Amino acid sequence: MTGRRGGHVQQRGEGSWRLKYDAPADERTGERRTRYATVRGTRKEAERELRRLMREADTGVAVDPNRMTVSELLGQFIEEKRRETLRKDQPLSPKTFARYQEIAVKHLVPALGHHRLAALRTAHIEDAWGEALVSGNRRRGGGLARLTLRHHHTLLRQALEWGVRRELLGRNPASAVDRKKFLQARGTTASDQWHTVTSDQVPALLASLAEYRLFVPVLLALSTGMRRGEICALRWGNVDLDRGLVTVAEAFTQVGTTLHLKGTKSHRARVVTLGASTTAKLRKHKAAQAEHLLALGVRQTGDTLVHTQTDGEPVKPASITSTWTAFRAAHNLPGVRFHDLRHSHASLLYELGIPEKVIQERLGHTTIGITMDIYTHLRPAAHASAAEAVDNALRTALDGDA
Repeated sequence: MTGRRGGHVQQRGEGSWRLKYDAPADERTGERRTRYATVRGTRKEAERELRRLMREADTGVAVDPNRMTVSELLGQFIEEKRRETLRKDQPLSPKTFARYQEIAVKHLVPALGHHRLAALRTAHIEDAWGEALVSGNRRRGGGLARLTLRHHHTLLRQALEWGVRRELLGRNPASAVDRKKFLQARGTTASDQWHTVTSDQVPALLASLAEYRLFVPVLLALSTGMRRGEICALRWGNVDLDRGLVTVAEAFTQVGTTLHLKGTKSHRARVVTLGASTTAKLRKHKAAQAEHLLALGVRQTGDTLVHTQTDGEPVKPASITSTWTAFRAAHNLPGVRFHDLRHSHASLLYELGIPEKVIQERLGHTTIGITMDIYTHLRPAAHASAAEAVDNALRTALDGDA
């Protein structure tokens, strides 16, 4: 008897084989299902039929691998990702699934979907990526940014690898793509992709926002490095104004017009210390919000969001972006996205010589390597400041030896 990925081939008689294999568990009940079939032929033919039946059970679609197109594979892969959104253990977020679906439907299928899977070659992918760099931007015209193209390539590579594991193709042609030629940025650094607010600009910026509802989100982004979705989901129960601490435990993501509450990007909560001035502003904001909500017949509690609409309802992350975009256009802040305020917080910390481990913990990066990779262009200046500080401390002794 031969076992293979949850399937078995057992000989019943001369040229007759009994196939037994596991089908995916029922999504509603979680009950495992076993299927049986009988075929005639050689053992090799029986094993080939077992693999076909298992593929059909996995995908729910009966497709001859020799005739399957890249478009059909992507459809099955996206369906698998949809199922992942239903999982209880580390589910795929609805926003991530929507992004996968958008990339597949709007970019991968038009560029490569017509190829038969068995005939897909690395050269086909490289030709598609070369064209995308010239004319792949469907909204504004022109070419796609290499960073965007890298996201597209990553999803295609994952889909093809998924197909390899299900024996729909023998190798993954996306793995051999020349990354240096098509996917790596040229002549740019992380700092070229975002614009920070300097320490000299912060006072004027906050002063100009004093009468805007956008003041609190901007204050939190600049003083804590919180992400937009984390700010929208922050509740007063997670703000300790007496000790000056904020616990960042949740975030809102937006798919279309629908809000979804989930954990932080790193899947774990973090505690961020507030400065005295920020704590004072938040205390004042909390009192004003409580008075406003009370006039509407709503009592402020620990579950009340720190930043809300005027009626106390949640603010959508996209709303913060649109409001900030309008504000920056009117206040001479070209190119500064709301997310750049988080980068500004990190830049200010580097400027002050704060240890990278502390910066990592405040930003909520999973590892310090992520922090170092993103802000590598800031590190030389920090090391120069450190060397200057040490030099100042040793100058008297050094001068004395001269």
